[in-house]
Amino acid sequence: MALDFDITRDPPSPAVITSERQQAAQARAVIAKKTIRFLAFALVIAVCILCFQFLVAVPAVRDESSNPSWVAILALYTPYLIGAFFFTSLTLYNKMIENPAKKQDTTLTALQEVTAEELAEISLFEPLPDEITVYQKKVADQGRSLVRAEIDAMQRWLAARKPAE
Repeated sequence: MALDFDITRDPPSPAVITSERQQAAQARAVIAKKTIRFLAFALVIAVCILCFQFLVAVPAVRDESSNPSWVAILALYTPYLIGAFFFTSLTLYNKMIENPAKKQDTTLTALQEVTAEELAEISLFEPLPDEITVYQKKVADQGRSLVRAEIDAMQRWLAARKPAE
């Protein structure tokens, strides 16, 4: 998330938050398309390897006139190729799709407007410090409600001010 929420500074405008939310949603849609493409590609490769195994390797093993060293290579090393493919695929999937998807999901969650219950969590600290009250007033003056990332920033700020016990 490119936005950094800090209650000691002015809150971002509704247009900036909307823009950031749209960028995250677009990035998430691109990641969803990548997921489908990646899974289709992995399925095609797996089917090709299995077809090779069943149509070439198995008949070569059954044929007594085939070269034994070639048969040994096919029979012994094809499973390793399959394993290497799947381990590489899982690593690439995690790196290229899963981690960015989690980041975009976190961004989208952080930019959702808060519910009354979440706002009540901050209100438990009575009286509210002036900095939080001023920040909430600035957000209200913009004509928008707080987003979850702002609530998290307030909670971090309150935790930092809380004396160590």
